[in-house]
Amino acid sequence: MLLIGFAFPIWAKNVSHFPEAKDSTVIQIMAQQFAWNARYPGLDGNFGRQDMKLISNGNIFGVDPADTLGKDDVQVLNDIHVPVNKPVKTFKVAHHHAHHLMVAKHATHVKTAKVSQPVKAVTATPSTTWASWWTSST
Repeated sequence: MLLIGFAFPIWAKNVSHFPEAKDSTVIQIMAQQFAWNARYPGLDGNFGRQDMKLISNGNIFGVDPADTLGKDDVQVLNDIHVPVNKPVKTFKVAHHHAHHLMVAKHATHVKTAKVSQPVKAVTATPSTTWASWWTSST
């Protein structure tokens, strides 16, 4: 009863209050078997338009090639970087299966499961870098 009475309200508060996009780093994450694809908005701060019909091996996020807002977006594989002490807002979706993304506890205090469809949003604020954590813990 204590778990439901205390933990659930705290959890609900944290998942219902997302930072504004202008005040955070926004990342789209596409889960695949043994891979995490990440997409960052380009210098204009905007993601290009997406269409599920455009998803292919060469276009993991289904980015519309005709949309100029997507020309400067950055896509990476298994290499996600975020700034320290700035909120990070991620949008995750999986191609075919349920996937689990665990963000190191020391960095963000967030652990979340990702299931296929719909898109799941998660936010956290990293508090340390991996290098500083590793140095202090060894």
